[in-house]
Order: sequence, then C-alpha cells, then structure tokens
Amino acid sequence: MGKISLQGIELIAKIGVHKQEHTIGTKCLVDIELGISLKKPGESDKIAHTIDYEIVLSVVKKCLKNKYNLLEGAARAIGQELITLFPEVSRIKISMHKIKPLLEANVAEVVVEWLYPEDY
Repeated sequence: MGKISLQGIELIAKIGVHKQEHTIGTKCLVDIELGISLKKPGESDKIAHTIDYEIVLSVVKKCLKNKYNLLEGAARAIGQELITLFPEVSRIKISMHKIKPLLEANVAEVVVEWLYPEDY
C-alpha cells in the first residue's frame, strides 16, 4: 500500500471553544496522509489514476471555512469529504495542529490525529 501526503498546510481556522477563536481565528497546520495503491499511477504516469493534490488542498480550505468547537470535528469533516471524493482510499490520517492555543500556560501546539477507518 502506498501513501500520498500533504504536510504542513497552514491556514487560519475558526476552531475552539473560546469566542476569540471563532472571531479572530487561530493558526492551524494540517497534515493529510492517504493510503492508496500507487501501482496504476506509477505505470500510467497519469493524474487521472491518482489523487490530485490540488483537490485535497481545496477540500481542506473549504472545510476550514466553517466554525468548529473541536479539532476532532474539523478533522472528521475533512475526512468525510475526502472519503466521498476518493473512495479508492483505504486509509486516511489527518493531523490537526492548533498553534499557540488559548490556554493558561505557554503551549506550542495541540495536535489531534483522526484516522480512517477507525474514527469514522
């Protein structure tokens, strides 16, 4: 089984339980890993036989325009959309990093990992 991944997608997202996080937003990094056979695209060298990175990026951007209370909810929304668009994917790992979260201590980031099929 092969893997296609996009690492460090940086966006401002409205994720959190604090009002400020929904109005101003928070810096997030998103990592996406998609488990898929690379045999056919490797042989054909055609984009039609694989996953187009531009489509994956557009899904992340579209989903993160919405407001979420939890990183888990945002990750699931991205995962559901990717499953719908790419049914040939057998495994997905989405890591959501909230940079400098609003906490009572200096925390560099909070990370949630959402896995398909386990968390679906």
